[in-house]
Amino acid sequence: MRAKPLLIVVSAVFVMVVFISSNIFCQEHISLPDIYIKDAVICKDLDNREPVEPGDVFQNNLKNLFCFSRIMGAKEDIKIKHNWYFEDKLVASVPLHVGSINWRTFSSKRMLPQYTGEWRVEIISYDGTLLKKISFVLE
Repeated sequence: MRAKPLLIVVSAVFVMVVFISSNIFCQEHISLPDIYIKDAVICKDLDNREPVEPGDVFQNNLKNLFCFSRIMGAKEDIKIKHNWYFEDKLVASVPLHVGSINWRTFSSKRMLPQYTGEWRVEIISYDGTLLKKISFVLE
């Protein structure tokens, strides 16, 4: 008779140990690095991987605009995206590599005469989290 209660207790402890250890194991593999955007700007050019003439209003006589971003905290190689929107319509999605804890990267977008209006670039983490939104106008 005493064997049944002992068997139930041992079984319950075993199930709890398996559940807790599997939960810890899963959390270790799905936790995201603590990445954040230290700097992000729209600019006319880049020089030595630094933004040149950043702003939020640009004239429509430029061939390209650049989105520069400095990503901090990546503990492993990851991907982010720069999503370029014109008048709330996605017009370009640029995947970018982040390779260290302090990483500078950029994307560019060719500006056409018909692209006068409101723009934004959303910087998205590899899991889909919005890290930063930069709005600007092309006049």
